[in-house]
Amino acid sequence: FKALCNLYPIQSDIHVKNVLYTSLKGEAMKMASPQYNPTNHTQATFDQYAAMLRELFEPASESEQSKLAFEARQQVQGEHPSYYYQDKVALYKRAYKDGQR
Repeated sequence: FKALCNLYPIQSDIHVKNVLYTSLKGEAMKMASPQYNPTNHTQATFDQYAAMLRELFEPASESEQSKLAFEARQQVQGEHPSYYYQDKVALYKRAYKDGQR
């Protein structure tokens, strides 16, 4: 999301936070409304706001479960190696955030 935002001139953090917030759909929007509306977080930077949303959807308590799922995942007989690899990478990225890799 940040890389996409860097492609376009953005005037303020509130604008970027609004773009992120309004991109939420369905159940995600229900979870975030109204307490995560950017107008309620004007003092937070975009990075702080994004971290709040990340914690809403991926609580730290689930991190340990993600690590266990990553460690337990094994390729089953007959499974195509690329499917296994893609799944393993997705589990790794979910279990270990950018600062932990």
